[in-house]
Amino acid sequence: MTPPQEPHPSHPYSPAPPFTGSGPWEAPAPQVRRPSEVTAAFWVWVSGSALFTLLAASTLTAFDEIVDTVATARPYPGVSEAELVPLVTTALIAALVLIVVFAGLAALFAYHARLGKPWARVALTVLACIALGCLLLAATLPALVIALIPLVGAGALHTTKAKAYFAAGRYR
Repeated sequence: MTPPQEPHPSHPYSPAPPFTGSGPWEAPAPQVRRPSEVTAAFWVWVSGSALFTLLAASTLTAFDEIVDTVATARPYPGVSEAELVPLVTTALIAALVLIVVFAGLAALFAYHARLGKPWARVALTVLACIALGCLLLAATLPALVIALIPLVGAGALHTTKAKAYFAAGRYR
């Protein structure tokens, strides 16, 4: 292995200029102040994520009651109670895991939306649509009220001021 070559004396070494985040061909990123709508949407999404997680945890306290209610209601006449209990238990655990994952993703995307990343606004809008669809399937009053949380959060991210903030975020 050869040692590194020293620069020729007629060509002295000059260090590279410091990295500024944009090349000479790009204009510097415009500085836009975060609108209050984006901050409000961030807190709506974070509080909604915490609320979803608390509701999932409260479901664990009534886990046996839910399983017994479904098992005694016998929604499927050809399925015995011994077969139905493991099925309901598995479905409840899967739903709880998905709720916690959903809440974590919502908080993560809300953080990135607060930073002005346009892809996070799209991701939160998709999560709001998924949440709305899932909660409307429940068709209970608490589920309908909870469905408003993601709608408010996504709606705040699509206001005029927020759109300008995210348009400027494309260059960050």
